[in-house]
Amino acid sequence: MSYGENGNRDIGRFTALSRLGANKYLNVDAGGNVITVPTFDNGTQENTELRWERTKATNLGLDFSLANGVVEGSIEAYQNITNDLIVTRELPNIIGFNNVTTNLGEIENKGLEFTLATQNYNRENFQWNTSFNFSLNRNKIRKLYGDLDENGNELDDITNQRFIGQATDVIWGQEAIGIWQTNEAAQAAEYGVFPGDWKINDVDNSGDFTVDDNVFQGHRSPRFSWAMSNRFTMLKNFDFSFEVYSNWGQKRVFNEAKNRNGFIDRTNSIQTPFWTPDNPINDYARLFSSDGSSNFAIWRDASFIRLSNITIAYRFPKPLLEKLSLQSLRLYANARNVAVYAPHWDFYDPEPTNIDGRNSNGSTDPSLPTPRFFTFGIDLSL
Repeated sequence: MSYGENGNRDIGRFTALSRLGANKYLNVDAGGNVITVPTFDNGTQENTELRWERTKATNLGLDFSLANGVVEGSIEAYQNITNDLIVTRELPNIIGFNNVTTNLGEIENKGLEFTLATQNYNRENFQWNTSFNFSLNRNKIRKLYGDLDENGNELDDITNQRFIGQATDVIWGQEAIGIWQTNEAAQAAEYGVFPGDWKINDVDNSGDFTVDDNVFQGHRSPRFSWAMSNRFTMLKNFDFSFEVYSNWGQKRVFNEAKNRNGFIDRTNSIQTPFWTPDNPINDYARLFSSDGSSNFAIWRDASFIRLSNITIAYRFPKPLLEKLSLQSLRLYANARNVAVYAPHWDFYDPEPTNIDGRNSNGSTDPSLPTPRFFTFGIDLSL
């Protein structure tokens, strides 16, 4: 069991200061002459009250080894409470600055990590070892900036989508609940859309869509993750291994289901389903669909299990290496991104680069497939 506290002030140079930048612009004086006016522009909002963030960490762990090391593993539970978390807070443009670096009151992180390594079979001509790990994390915002309403309750930060009692990666917005069908044309018209367009949850039944219609729809990061690898040694010199991992419970933007491509008749793209009166599906809109007055994104469950790596190799025996005057010689073949099982994601790769759903190029476009790699090689040591 352990307890510790640490601080962090990694914000970059001059982030908390008001920085001036020299510029010039052209103006016309009363006589009609063009003149150059030098200026000093204030580019950032200073924050003289910015403080170090401080984390209090409590850990409880157990390492174990059974049957002379045949089974080994560890289990760890932790709780981290961070005060004065350093964040970038969006500001109303009317004050002259888009954002400011400030402290967010308090966030709790707690979770569980479990690892296990086993020697399943160990004989002279055959060995089989397995490694497994499992982890989950839950975080929650306890306090924000100390802004209170008339009743003394602390206010949420709606602009930055930070809510007291909710996780930092929560999805909050207008919710798509299906497709308007032909027998609902009159109801769809009340929202300025047509059969085949997405139906949005009008929470307050006001007939239009505002922030009051936003609801919590899940999380962008996995609710739990696990990974497993198996390694085999056969006939002393053959090695075989495969790795599987899974992220489960996260959601990702899938606006391809809107079928909003305005140039579908003159561009190439992957073929997706689309609604028609004769094909009244409920999870893809009609071609050239309309959002009406709403502002929403389609979120899909992106849970997956991936067979990520398969390797087979042959290690040449020592007597042969001695004849060839070599220290080691190994032939191998490897396949990466072998297969993916994603029961709710029927597009390309369900796994983005980060929790915001972005790929390595910075876009949230899921129509970028992940390649499958095959490698053949020789490892040689003289």
